[in-house]
Amino acid sequence: MPKTKARKRVTQSTQPQGRQETGQVSQQGAIPRPRVSRNAARGSIVASRMDALQGLLMPTFVALGCFGLAVSFIFFFPDPNHVLYGGMAAAMGIIWSIIIGLRIARVVRMSREGRIYK
Repeated sequence: MPKTKARKRVTQSTQPQGRQETGQVSQQGAIPRPRVSRNAARGSIVASRMDALQGLLMPTFVALGCFGLAVSFIFFFPDPNHVLYGGMAAAMGIIWSIIIGLRIARVVRMSREGRIYK
C-alpha cells in the first residue's frame, strides 16, 4: 500500500460556475499551475551578508578537516595503504574547496546585483 496521497484531479465540470482558476491547466485538466513571473520570483530574494557568510562556514570547516585527515593519514598512519587513504581524503578536500569557490562566486555575484544588504 503506497504511503503517498493521491492527487485529486480537477476538471471543468467539478469547479463551481462563478469561480475561475488562477493558474494554467494542462491539456489533461489535471493540476493547475500558478502564474509567477520570472522577475518577481528572482527579485524578491534579498539576503544579509551574515546569511551569505554562514553558508561558507560549514564547507570551509569540512574542507579543512579533510586536508587535516589527508596529512594525518599520509604521515602518521601505520597502514600500508596510508598514501591511498590520504589521497582519498585530499580528493574530498579538493571537492569541498570547489564548493567553497562556487559559494564565494555566488556571494560576489549577489552583492554586485544588490541582493545582499549590510
